[in-house]
Amino acid sequence: MKTKLFLITSFIILHFNSICQSYIDEDYNCELLNWKFDLVDIPTAVDTALKDVECLIIRNQYQKGMKLLDSLIETNSTNNKLYHVKTHFQVEHNIYDTVYLNNLRLALALGKDSDTSLILYNLGVYYLNYLVACNDSSSPVNLDSSDFINLINRAELLVKKSAVLNKEYVPDSYEFLYIAKETKAEVLNIPLQPLSIDGDFDTLLIMSELRDCGEFGGHLEYIKCYYKNGKLKGVFWKDHPTCKTEVDEKSADVFKVKEQKLSKRELMEYLNHVISIDKNPSSWTNAPTSFWVIKDNEPFFIRDWTGNSSEYEIFRDENFKE
Repeated sequence: MKTKLFLITSFIILHFNSICQSYIDEDYNCELLNWKFDLVDIPTAVDTALKDVECLIIRNQYQKGMKLLDSLIETNSTNNKLYHVKTHFQVEHNIYDTVYLNNLRLALALGKDSDTSLILYNLGVYYLNYLVACNDSSSPVNLDSSDFINLINRAELLVKKSAVLNKEYVPDSYEFLYIAKETKAEVLNIPLQPLSIDGDFDTLLIMSELRDCGEFGGHLEYIKCYYKNGKLKGVFWKDHPTCKTEVDEKSADVFKVKEQKLSKRELMEYLNHVISIDKNPSSWTNAPTSFWVIKDNEPFFIRDWTGNSSEYEIFRDENFKE
């Protein structure tokens, strides 16, 4: 869950070219932040203090809030979460002051093995957000093309490492790599090569995020397509829902998980649909669906903000449903 939360908040910066001005309300009611305690089994004094830090920053008292955060770090110097939090507020305050990258490196050095993938992924995202901000017309920082390429390659490498260490980061890493690919094309003013939808491939991986629990989560499904003895084959599997709400009350659909013969026509129809999804529809939902197509390790990613997944489900059911 913490991966997805970070991905959403980070790519808000990425997609809207925010200059990272914090939300300011000098009369903000700090009690409105108490909901965060619901996410913690047993809130500690540090959790309470972090709420106070956030409230100060929202109230336009950034320096005072950061002073309180630094005092927390002094007395809890091995708590890598605090360096993560400091990074977040520094980015919101001024994305161009890259001192926040050092805080993530400190978090990486202090983190346990279970934290490494998250921190590597977040570090890659912050690199990419910085590059996008620098490309904004109002940016005080100018990067030449060689600096840009070096930094975006470093970001991609960090994210790839996170996926190697923890397979749960594979979908997020492919989303990141495709957005990085789009960013390269835009900044360097080169054409973005579209996804080729012919049947010529060694391996094609289809991933889909279906929102069983609406805005509160869902699950991922995978279809691996390949040729065997000249015939198109595929295997299907899916993850458990990240949110159990309402899911347990439904009877689970049964799908064939062994190798199946696939319809090339139906596959091409589905791929045609994926590449034609409207990125800016007239109606939006709080529970968008996400789709990946990785053709011979070359990623394509699209999010359907209407929440539609019917074309995927038709393709999946025709080929794998019992």
